[in-house]
Amino acid sequence: MWTYSQTENKFIQKTDLPDDAVNVSDDVVARAHAAVAEDLPFVVLGEDDITVAPSPAHVWYADAKRWMAYTYQYAPSTGGLYPTSMLEAYTDVPSDLMPVTEDVAQGVNEARAQGLAFVVVDGETVDVAPSPDHDWDGDQGTWVLNEARAEARAAAAKKASVPTVVSIKQARLALLNVGLLDDVDAVIAADSTHRSLKIEWEYASEVRREWVEASGLMDALKLDDDALDKLFFLAASL
Repeated sequence: MWTYSQTENKFIQKTDLPDDAVNVSDDVVARAHAAVAEDLPFVVLGEDDITVAPSPAHVWYADAKRWMAYTYQYAPSTGGLYPTSMLEAYTDVPSDLMPVTEDVAQGVNEARAQGLAFVVVDGETVDVAPSPDHDWDGDQGTWVLNEARAEARAAAAKKASVPTVVSIKQARLALLNVGLLDDVDAVIAADSTHRSLKIEWEYASEVRREWVEASGLMDALKLDDDALDKLFFLAASL
């Protein structure tokens, strides 16, 4: 019989034994030596019980009593992922590497592809933000909506969806529907209106949003950005 010390991770034959020393059989010793020869981690579970990792990348998960394949190393400081089998090929790796499973690595890559923040909780768990507008609250251990960023993102998305060009027919019909066509005609007909503006309004085949702003029509009609957006939405629907 041999004695195995978990703290020293070796088999011993001596009288001054560590407190965690347990007797083990010759078979356990032989299997442990075979594991060491193949560079495989192992855990002695009892006198006649030893479990050997399927590969050098596996780590014993004591709570679940199973081996987990930590095929990647994750660096919280940089967010980088490094294949465990290729670590020796890197000349400069962060000092805060933590082993993670392939599922965690996949979750990290998917979160990045979707533009979502994430937190690697442990080697087996990655927590991904519900949306790009959520921030991680470390004290509460949960994602919290950043309302200011959410509102800004929604406003930008709405602005991007506004039609930027409509036909002259659509523009006239929209102005007629909101009761502004006569006002536009009055502005165009005014003696103070530059002749080039009169020609553009009369002969153009389309109306662009930036032209309405630059021509002075937006100010003449006392339209703000929101009102002009609504007018172009309406025109595009006609």
